[in-house]
Amino acid sequence: MHHAPLASTMVALGLLPVAVLYVHTFISGFKRLPGHRVTGLIAVMGDLALSIGYMLYRSFGGRIGDSVFRPTGLVLDAFIVHGMIAVIVILLELWVIVSAVHYHRTKTMYAHHRWMSKLMFVLWSLTFLSGELVYIALYIA
Repeated sequence: MHHAPLASTMVALGLLPVAVLYVHTFISGFKRLPGHRVTGLIAVMGDLALSIGYMLYRSFGGRIGDSVFRPTGLVLDAFIVHGMIAVIVILLELWVIVSAVHYHRTKTMYAHHRWMSKLMFVLWSLTFLSGELVYIALYIA
């Protein structure tokens, strides 16, 4: 077990309210409840800020604690899958923003918005849960 670094802890904790907003957005969108667009925008922007910020931090030399974690085998495979799904989710979230701007300007929704939001919700949930499980496995358990 490693000491939990501040950057990882901030992302792990910051994604908890984003998860609540994602679930609310998903449910309220299919029930056509008010607040869907607002919670969706906050959820997507929060996730993008945390995910991209953390990726940039790590990519440009941000250290995570004093220890060096070198995953191998199944753990490395899990990290690779997690990272690939996270990139797909980021691309889908950017497309949702394009969709929202289009809707705001034209008052017409792209036909694929409903099925794409289902796909994004499932992939985002997988990414969120796998990231939280990795955090717990590395720093808590």
